[in-house]
Amino acid sequence: MGILKFRWTTILAMVLVLSGCDGVNNNNETANTDSSPLFQQPLDGKLTEQQVADYIVIRQKIIRDVRTQKLAKQLTMAEFKENSNPYPDYLHFDEIEKSAAESFNMSYDEFLWVKDRVISAQTQQLVQRYYDLNGKIVTLLDQTLERYKEINAEKLEHQEQQLMNAYMAEIKQEMSNLRAKTTNPKERPVALEYNIALVTKFKKELELLEQQALQGFNP
Repeated sequence: MGILKFRWTTILAMVLVLSGCDGVNNNNETANTDSSPLFQQPLDGKLTEQQVADYIVIRQKIIRDVRTQKLAKQLTMAEFKENSNPYPDYLHFDEIEKSAAESFNMSYDEFLWVKDRVISAQTQQLVQRYYDLNGKIVTLLDQTLERYKEINAEKLEHQEQQLMNAYMAEIKQEMSNLRAKTTNPKERPVALEYNIALVTKFKKELELLEQQALQGFNP
C-alpha cells in the first residue's frame, strides 16, 4: 500500500510539473504575442517630421538623464571615499538612450535608425559647406595667380619668367587636384536629399541640442 501511495504521489507530482511547464510556455507565448513588433525600417529610407520631433524630445531627456547621473556619481564618489560605502551601479549610455526612447513610446531600434539618419543628413550638410567654401577659395587663388602673371610678365627677365611659369604650373596642378577632391561627383540619393531638407527645418532645435549636450558632458 505504501509503495502504491508513493507511485501515485510521484505521478501527481510529475503531472503538476508538466502542467507548470505548460503554463510557462503559455505565458511566454502570450508575452511574445503582446510584445510590440520590431521596428520596420521604411523602404524609402525617409524620415518623418514626427520622428525628428520625437528624436529631439528624447535627446533632451537623454541629456538631462546623463547630467543627473553625472552629478549623482560625483556625490556618490565623495561619499564612497569618506565612508567606504559600496559603490552603486550606474546605467551605461546606451541604456540611458533606450530608457529615454521607450519612455516616449519609441522603440530603441527606431530611435537608433532615426539618430543615424539625422546625423547622416547633418554630416552631408557640413561636407557640402566644405565643398562650396573650398570651391570659392580655389577660384580666388586661380584668379590671383592669373593677375600676378599679368602684372609681372613684362618685369621679369627670361630666366626668371621661366622659373615663375614653372612655379605657376605647379601651383595650378595642385589647385586642380584640390578642385577634383572638393567637387562632389556623386549625386545624392533621393532619401538623403529629403532627409537633409527635413533636418534643415529643425536646424535651430538640433543646434541647441548640441550646445546642451556639450554643457552636460563638460566637467
